[in-house]
This record gives sequence, structure tokens and C-alpha cells, in this order.
Amino acid sequence: MDFKELKGFVPFDTETTIVSSYKRDEPCVLHTGCRASNGYGQVRRGGVTRTAHREAYRVANGLSWTDMVGVVVRHTCDVRLCVQPSHLISGTQSQNLHDKKRPGRVFIKLTREDAADIKVRLANGETQTSIATLYGVTQAMISSIKVGKTWRPEDLPAI
Repeated sequence: MDFKELKGFVPFDTETTIVSSYKRDEPCVLHTGCRASNGYGQVRRGGVTRTAHREAYRVANGLSWTDMVGVVVRHTCDVRLCVQPSHLISGTQSQNLHDKKRPGRVFIKLTREDAADIKVRLANGETQTSIATLYGVTQAMISSIKVGKTWRPEDLPAI
């Protein structure tokens, strides 16, 4: 799939942007455009807002939106912003719910050092949204770090 044709889709450098133990042949490709409050990317096609990963799956597989009715597109990498076709599989809502409970499920993980860096970036005036995009997490996660709900100050290394 040529991501140049889809605005908002760019290659994702897992080494410098995110910490993940998931092993895969191809790196994630993150959607960098609009994002819904649930953390999934959004695109507008034909005047209709759709989730970016569903649009990527549809385009990569040559499907119409009629073909997509009732199809749940699942991430094998557990990265909500990923639109890499090789990381997207179709399934049912039941399978998707089962995926959430599977042992060893990989989540985006922030290290103590990441959380400390986020605190510094916030103190320097960077926006929560820009930091969230940089780390591949939601703005809500950055807010939780800011107020000490996650990664309390006493949990962070001294800077």
C-alpha cells in the first residue's frame, strides 16, 4: 500500500518514538491526522468521518464500504493509531473483545524516563496533544501524568 495517497499516514519509527516489546516483521505506521477521544485515528472520505485503521484496511484490501458492513478491523500490534495493513485483520466484535483479554497483550508502555521527560515538556509549555502524538499515547494519558494520577512524582527519576 502506498501511504502517500492517504494524507495523515506516515511511517512510524518504533525505536525512537515508542517502547513496545511486540516483535513484528514490519514496523507500525501511525496515523498522524485527527484523533478521536478514544485514541483511534480519524479520516474524512466522501464527507464521512471514518476510523483511520478501517480506511487503511479497506483500501489495502480493495474493499468498498458496503463490503465493510459488520466487519471489525482488529490490530495485531495493539497500537490504536497503527494503519499498517499487515497489522490489521478482520474479525467479529466477539473476537475483538476476546483480544482485549488475551494473555501477553502488548500495550504502548511509557518508561519512568518517558514520564519524567513528559513532565519536563509540560513544564516547558508543550501542549498535551503534541506530547501525546510524540509518544503515541492519548492526551488523557498525558493529563494523567501531569496531575500525578499515573507516574506520581515520587515514582519518577530525579532530573
